[in-house]
Amino acid sequence: MSEDDEKAEISLFDLIKWKLRGFEIEEAKHFIRKGYSLSQAKGQKIELDQQIDELDNLA
Repeated sequence: MSEDDEKAEISLFDLIKWKLRGFEIEEAKHFIRKGYSLSQAKGQKIELDQQIDELDNLA
């Protein structure tokens, strides 16, 4: 990813949409910069949350 991609502006509207779908602001920025659509990112987030829960249960 180029430096320009890192500095690309993310609209406030997009951040609000993502926040309303359960993402933290930094998570939303990360997924948007990586090019994920909201539905793709939601699937990724669910998988990551499940993995975290499984690790917590092992501890």
